[in-house]
Amino acid sequence: AAVLDGVRFDCVPAHHWSKRGLADTCRSLWCGWVLTAPGGGPRLYFAGDTGYGPAFAEIGRRLPGIDLALLPVGAYDPR
Repeated sequence: AAVLDGVRFDCVPAHHWSKRGLADTCRSLWCGWVLTAPGGGPRLYFAGDTGYGPAFAEIGRRLPGIDLALLPVGAYDPR
């Protein structure tokens, strides 16, 4: 975690794929963020570019009391 002007930033897991070169599929990490205001609240969760997975339960256990969650809407198929 890091703190900037009293706001705590926790890097949390996300579920995604990646590819930067020919032989590095899914070898980089992905993350979302939980921001906590000074004094312990309110707490905001920004999931980033993620898919549903067990990380959501882990984040809830590790950082309970999320007041607002910004979640992506699954863009699995172009329509």
